[in-house]
Amino acid sequence: MPAPSALDDVDDGPPVAPADALALVTIASSSFSLPRESSFANPLGWETAANVRHISESLTLQLGSAVRREKAELVRRLYVIIDPLVTGGRDPLDIAQAVVRGGARMLQLRDKDRDKGESLPLAGALQKLCQESGASLIINDHADVAAIVEPAGATRGPD
Repeated sequence: MPAPSALDDVDDGPPVAPADALALVTIASSSFSLPRESSFANPLGWETAANVRHISESLTLQLGSAVRREKAELVRRLYVIIDPLVTGGRDPLDIAQAVVRGGARMLQLRDKDRDKGESLPLAGALQKLCQESGASLIINDHADVAAIVEPAGATRGPD
């Protein structure tokens, strides 16, 4: 039996986020493989097994829809691209702070021409801002910078 302190961190309640509930239903569905009618024995009975399968499929569809709505909300508002070369001399971080205060939920750092040594501190500051404000950051074209600052995503252009 685990130590009592280990049990303090266990949450026996239902999942709070739709993504967590979807993961739980997916795991339950795959680990509770319902016998098909071609099986020799079914301790649940065929009607019960079919009902459980139907409920599991319905939950998966409903939770998948809830997760998609939740993720769509991230980009439903203002999506701002920050490019230090086109800020008109203003500090890109100041611009990012202002747009986040104004409701931006997604920032994209587009810094194609500057040295990565200049880009990395800005990327880190933008990621910190996004984490603190509930926004998401996308890093444009630099997978190595993205690997360091761990943004919500990265994109690679055609060039």
